[in-house]
Amino acid sequence: MSDSDNADTSPKQSDSSEHHIQSPAQQDSVHYQGQDFSRVPVEEQYEQRAVEHETVGGQKPEEPEPEIEWLHGDPDETDDTVDENVTDNSSIAFKQRLKALNPQPLSPKEKIRRNLTVLAAIFAGVCVAGIKFAAAAVTRSSAMASEGVHSLVDAANDSLMLVGQRGSKRKPDIEHPFGYGRTIYFYTFIVSVIIFVFGGGYTIYKGVQALIHGGNEIGDPLVAYIVLALGAVIESISLAIAFRDVNRRRGDLAIWEYIRSSKSPVSFTVLLEDFAAVMGMIFAFVGIALSVALKNPAFDAIASILIGALMAAVAVVLVRESASLLIGEGLSSEEIMAVVFIVEEDPAVIKCGRVLSMYMGPNDLVLNLDVTFDDELDEGDILQAIDRLEAELIDDFPQCSAIFIEAESLNQVYRQRYDRHLALKGAEED
Repeated sequence: MSDSDNADTSPKQSDSSEHHIQSPAQQDSVHYQGQDFSRVPVEEQYEQRAVEHETVGGQKPEEPEPEIEWLHGDPDETDDTVDENVTDNSSIAFKQRLKALNPQPLSPKEKIRRNLTVLAAIFAGVCVAGIKFAAAAVTRSSAMASEGVHSLVDAANDSLMLVGQRGSKRKPDIEHPFGYGRTIYFYTFIVSVIIFVFGGGYTIYKGVQALIHGGNEIGDPLVAYIVLALGAVIESISLAIAFRDVNRRRGDLAIWEYIRSSKSPVSFTVLLEDFAAVMGMIFAFVGIALSVALKNPAFDAIASILIGALMAAVAVVLVRESASLLIGEGLSSEEIMAVVFIVEEDPAVIKCGRVLSMYMGPNDLVLNLDVTFDDELDEGDILQAIDRLEAELIDDFPQCSAIFIEAESLNQVYRQRYDRHLALKGAEED
């Protein structure tokens, strides 16, 4: 074969090798850090990787630890204003958290004192209910039977209030981060519904039924008078305890204003129940007396209807107030302006914008503020200003359990202030 033939055949062999089907191992392309290792022998691949990593024994060297970026500054630096705030254990927020995590246990005497109003109402309701039902069996008086139902419902409701008070003191958990303070609002709402349905509705029904049938003849009115007098004395004692508790809480407010503004429904609920109980016994006494004097049993039935109407009226008031608390109430207009004044008095604050508040319980107020701080302040100055604001706000509003202060732009704060102006104006018109 000539040299020319060899020269002619070599390109053909090269072309045929290009179209030769490669094995899967040959087709696979190994890429590492942007380089193709498919044409490099295995030994050379490992050597090249070892050189790149500068490893010994195939182990990757330890990477240097990233530099920590402190949220409020590096404690090792000389910025004392930041360091003191980062390590501060004397702020109001820290003390509140410590108090919440380590509550002081109450003595048995203190527990009784705090629940004295409810306990007295339960005791009075149970005792009076038993006496009234016994008297109703003897006298066959519809009004006396209605009063027995009235006292029994009151005792059951006050027991529910006690359960609600106990449940509201449970500690916050992962599902209820703001605690269980609203439990008392839920039980107050249930109590108001029970009073309306079983107290008012059932009593009115029995009175109307007796009135349709001409009423019931009073068997022995003296027994009824004695029972009503005894019941009035017991319920009056409970009413006096409840009234003293409300007087201690309401300050200079009128009783009706206190009921509308109070965030603790237990005291005014017991007060309204005891007041209705005393008034109900007066209605029963007058109805029985008129029935005996005029020999007309219809007055006894009418007294039963009036007792039911009185309980229904009390229930409506409780439904309204408890529903408002359950939905969520916050600070009043005057209190909001007081918060704005406190915040803007601080030298680090330019303006205070939105003020959001909500009661999570009688003594658990959550407060959220949007504030524009002086832009020349550093992180430490702003943190110390926040601590001052928390201390000032808790001093004037000790029911605050959580305060959130957010730095906001001045334009946004001015828009929020305008919205607040409109909201306050609308509240005044209402």
